[in-house]
Formats: sequence, C-alpha cells, structure tokens
Amino acid sequence: MRIHPNLFAYLNGEPSVNSDTILSGSDRPVIVLDPEEHIISSTRKSLIPITEEVYELAIPHIQLLDWDKYEELKTEIFLSTESGVTEIKITDQVLDSELAPVEKQDELKLALGSKFDRKTGDVIGYFISIFNKITENTRSRQVNAPIVTIFEKLESLSKQDARLPLVIFLEKKYQLKRKLELIAPKLRSQLRRQAELMPIGRIQEMDSYCLRDYTRRPGKDAIEKAGARQMLMGIQRYQDFNTPENRFLVGFMGLLHLDCLTYKHYSEAMKFGLSIDRFRQEPDVQSIQKQRNLLDKPNYVLQQNPIYRSFYEACLEFVKRRNEKDNIWGDRHHLAIDAVGILIISAIMQFQGVFVSPTATIETLAIAKYCEYIENKVINPLVY
Repeated sequence: MRIHPNLFAYLNGEPSVNSDTILSGSDRPVIVLDPEEHIISSTRKSLIPITEEVYELAIPHIQLLDWDKYEELKTEIFLSTESGVTEIKITDQVLDSELAPVEKQDELKLALGSKFDRKTGDVIGYFISIFNKITENTRSRQVNAPIVTIFEKLESLSKQDARLPLVIFLEKKYQLKRKLELIAPKLRSQLRRQAELMPIGRIQEMDSYCLRDYTRRPGKDAIEKAGARQMLMGIQRYQDFNTPENRFLVGFMGLLHLDCLTYKHYSEAMKFGLSIDRFRQEPDVQSIQKQRNLLDKPNYVLQQNPIYRSFYEACLEFVKRRNEKDNIWGDRHHLAIDAVGILIISAIMQFQGVFVSPTATIETLAIAKYCEYIENKVINPLVY
C-alpha cells in the first residue's frame, strides 16, 4: 500500500509517504493498493473509490472523543488488507459544533475559535434538504424530477428548517406532538383470552383446556366439581395494548425523547419531550414493551391507519437522515457540485426567453451514493 499526501502528488507520480505521516483531509490524500491487494475493512466510512486499486481518503468527521483524546482536530483510520492493518492519522479543519452538548460549547469555542464551526454543517444540511425536497413524497430510490417543478420546490424550502435539529424538523413536518396527544387516549388494543380460576357465576366461556380441567375434577355436577370455593376454570378476556404498532410507537418515542433531551435548549424540543413524558406515563402505555428493531416489516395498521402511518413515515425519514450528514461529510465537494448545479438550473429558468421542455428531467437519488445525488449529470432534453 502506498500513501500519497494529496491528489496532485499521486497524479504527478511523486514519492509516497510513510503511514505515520499525519495527513490533512482537505488535501484529498490518496492510497494506492499493491497488485492483488484488497481492502478487507475500513473504519469511519473513510474510503472514496477512484479505481479498483486507488482510493481517496475522505475528510474525517471529527468527534468529541477525538478532541478529548488528541486535543487537536485529528483522528485515526484503520485499513485492513491481506498484508495487515494500517493505521493512518488524518486531520480536519473544523469541529462540527452540533456534536457538542450545550455545557461544552463555550469551552470548545474558546479553545478552537473559528474552527469550532457550524457553517459547514449548516451548508451540508441545506444542500441535503434541497434533494430531500426534490425527492419528497416518494419511496422510490431514484426519482426523475421534472425540471419545471424545481424552482417551485426550492422556493418553498426554508433555510431555518434546514438548520433545525432533526427531531424538531420531524415534529413540525409530521405534527408528531399533536398526533401523539390524539392517539394516547385511544391506542389500538386487542382482546387477550386467558384461562384462570373464577367463580361459577362469572364464567361466560370455556375452551378445551378448561373443559379438560372440568372433566378431571371429582363430582357429578358443576357445583360439586367447583368445590368449597365454588370456582372453576374459565376464559377471562383482557384488553391488551401490547400490539406490534404500539410497540413500534413506544420504541420510536423513546428514540425521539433522547434527542429532545439533547436539544432541550430549543423550546420546541422541550415541549415535545414533555408530551412524550406524559404519553409514557399513561397506565396503558406502561404495559407496552419497546420494539428493538424499528425497521421490522410494518403490519397493516402501520401502513393504513393515518396516525400510525405518519409515525412510521417519520421513523423512516429519521433513520434516513440520522447519519446522512456524517456519511456525506467526508466527500462533501461532490454534494456541493450537485447542489450548485441544481441552483444554477433553477436560476437559468428565471431568465426571460428561456424555454424548458415539460419532459426534461433530472435523475435524482433519494439517498446519496458516494455522496452524489445525481449520478447522470446529463439532462435530456436540454434547457433551451
């Protein structure tokens, strides 16, 4: 494996550097594999493939743990190949301020100055929101977005919404607080049938288990078989709220509650968190178990019931966007190329005399692939 400190060093055929050299992520370092050498695994989604043997090292998304460990904007990447594990140290120019809790903001701002930055994260978030807006209301992985609708969609895009924490954005978009208060007193339930001893006068139903117990008891009739306590096995019905859709709802609310605590300095997050607290304190809710995997196949209720479906759709968007910025951070220049291209097209459409074919579309991905939302950069038909 050869390591080049930047893209130009690789293109110009300059000598490689040792693995203990500290690389700068903004220089776009490149690694070149030896013949018959392959990457088995890597940490931090750190590799951007150029060819089968050449990879660009992504800009690292520095975490607070990295700062606490090195006291500088540096982290390590581990690459595993047939020849062993290689550790590479790489730096970034900024620490994303959204990663820091409120109580550490002042300390980090004093230590890092302008390197304690939110602008980079805000720009990435805004660019991501452009493509989320274009591909909204679809579950398809690839969308042929009509060019004539792009300006209208971008016009309705809010920079303030793009800056909001994800939990607040989802609450506003899906009205989760209001719907949670609506659904709390009328959660779906199912009747659970359980065989148990009960007074003779209360028995309304018996199943095969109860009948077998009845026949085995000594006595000629029901009064004798009931014994001194005058009790027999019968079916008792209970209202059971521990249904798949309720387990999903409780699990998802627990996930959002953690984010509400993280962003409690936002009044919207604090209010939503209080609503979740009240919901979880309901007696019926306390009997519901949490669903561990929120992405299990949804049942009929989650797909058809309007309120439950909105929570499920919010969960899908939550999972999609949760790590979106982290995934794109390392190769954000590709995102910038796609986003600026969309903005330029939208601006050109406003020029007088420009004709746009109604069938002109842009193939846009709902989820970025290698940090790109537009794989095919050719628009056909073109804008005239």
